[in-house]
Amino acid sequence: MTYTWHDPLLPSQDGVLEEGTKQHNVMIKIVDDQGDVISAFPAEKTGSLVDNGEKHGVQIPVSCQAGACFTCAAKVKKGMEDIDIGKVSVPLIDTDEDQILCCIAGVKDECFDDGKEHEIILEKYM
Repeated sequence: MTYTWHDPLLPSQDGVLEEGTKQHNVMIKIVDDQGDVISAFPAEKTGSLVDNGEKHGVQIPVSCQAGACFTCAAKVKKGMEDIDIGKVSVPLIDTDEDQILCCIAGVKDECFDDGKEHEIILEKYM
């Protein structure tokens, strides 16, 4: 199943994706601590998860944007194998194996070229 959105791309607050004209094979979902979808957006090949979210109207809390604080940290519930934890920059603080810093992490390039569907689920610390 390819995820589609209407143009211009808008985040889905209930996690339901609508039919549209743009197709994406990598989808980012942000869930609360109960597992309920807060927001969802298609990933872009370039930029961090924070940058990708902003392009689609999804605000991920951020402070330093350099991987030096914990403001943008998220727990990866699904899809860690698809995440490049240092896509934009090298992390300057340590995180647990299942955590990422959304300001510097992005989706691995090969996810966009392999023809497969990818879903990354993040639990945002709030």
